[in-house]
Amino acid sequence: MARPSITTTDAHPYTPIRTRPLATPARELPVVGDCIAIAPSPSTPKNPIATLLSSKTPNFNWIENRAIHYPFPIPDDSNEEIDVIEYQTTGTLKASFLNADAKSHTVKLTVDDRDIERIKGLVNTSPDFLEGSFHWPFDVNGVATFTSKENLSAEFQYLYDARGKNPGVVDEDDKISPSQLNNGSKVLVEYTPATWSGKKAKNGEASFGNGCTLKLHSILLLEDKYNFQSSRKRRRMR
Repeated sequence: MARPSITTTDAHPYTPIRTRPLATPARELPVVGDCIAIAPSPSTPKNPIATLLSSKTPNFNWIENRAIHYPFPIPDDSNEEIDVIEYQTTGTLKASFLNADAKSHTVKLTVDDRDIERIKGLVNTSPDFLEGSFHWPFDVNGVATFTSKENLSAEFQYLYDARGKNPGVVDEDDKISPSQLNNGSKVLVEYTPATWSGKKAKNGEASFGNGCTLKLHSILLLEDKYNFQSSRKRRRMR
């Protein structure tokens, strides 16, 4: 199945990448952990937020699991398992923390303001959303933060080299190490928004408010900022 990009300026068809099932650790906020077990499905579409928000009536449901809400398609009459909705966007890499033993696997991207507004429009439909008092995974400079709390004892495993390739056909042979990812590069990320409700302080635990996180599934390197191959060598090879 074709996978459309979320980004209005980069609308190429993509085929979904097989992603791993989400783990189910204990809740830890404000960074939301991976807490829904979902079997990976190569046929699950990666949805453009602009399409989902084109109607006043959302075509998805927010499903709660351990006090965290995730977007799921509205079910039909079949008994098939329903996969969580995944989205994708492209941006310029500002920072990454993807090595083993990180507190969370995190990438920070400069993304289009329109994409941020679409994500906000989606999250506004969550039952956890509170106008004027809500934690967003964006800063004032248009930098979005995507995080994963899965398998932190190892480096992030779902990073693919899609330079000069159709991103829809990358596979396990295209996996690369986080050490090959440089700030300033253009990347595509696949993710799921998740929201939570706040909690009052009690028994010595700190309080926190309602908010949203962008749960990171995979990263595709589209264009590298730096070329480490000799320019003279490249000219000789032509």
